[in-house]
Amino acid sequence: MIKENCKYWLLSIFVVGSFLMKAQQKKDPFYQTSIQLGPVLSIYGHNNKHTSGMKAGMAFTASVKGNFRINQTATFNTGITYLTHSNTFNSYYFPDSTLRLYNEEFNYTYESRFHDIIIPLSLKIKLGVNKQKASCFYSEVGWGYRKRVSSFLNVNSQLYGFSAYEGSAGNEFTARYVSKKSSGTLLLSLGFDKNFREKRAGYFVALNYTKSTNRFHYKGDSGFPNDLYLQENFVSLTAGFRF
Repeated sequence: MIKENCKYWLLSIFVVGSFLMKAQQKKDPFYQTSIQLGPVLSIYGHNNKHTSGMKAGMAFTASVKGNFRINQTATFNTGITYLTHSNTFNSYYFPDSTLRLYNEEFNYTYESRFHDIIIPLSLKIKLGVNKQKASCFYSEVGWGYRKRVSSFLNVNSQLYGFSAYEGSAGNEFTARYVSKKSSGTLLLSLGFDKNFREKRAGYFVALNYTKSTNRFHYKGDSGFPNDLYLQENFVSLTAGFRF
């Protein structure tokens, strides 16, 4: 299930990238296409009263963007970003016909995997330009519309070793944008950019910070604790090229 979702959304990024590359073929001096990818460190805020032992798992991001030059130092960027992330923690689980007894014994392990799509809107500003080497440092700040396209959760009993729940972790955030399956996201980046020799195209590396403006709540099964949530933040190191 997870692999199928990854393939589906990576294909979506490829389709959008193909569309942007067609725009690139017009050779507009005020437009470029950029592609980047890299590993992600997930940082989760959570309800300490209902969880313990929070550990972030493997995370990865990839994006395709159109870069529209405003002037010599500023560029407006938009496109599509795929983000997959995961975590493991201990909490309660209340099977059917059992009492909701919050006894501070977290006897169930939650293993989650999420797949998100982000539509970013950002402004990139050149900071230190070296014209001789055709390179610069830059900062990028913006906002993104993030949609949780799928989630998977496995809840295992530590006492008896069986799976108490396997299915969706839910797709609900605390505030509604287009739907409760979406949230706002703040985007910040610091990077280094350099042209290829005697070419307008180039490559770049960036340190990125992404902060969700809405908490995610586990919904969809009556066995979950009433207020099981995540405040999601991500730090990524990406590399890419523009052309």
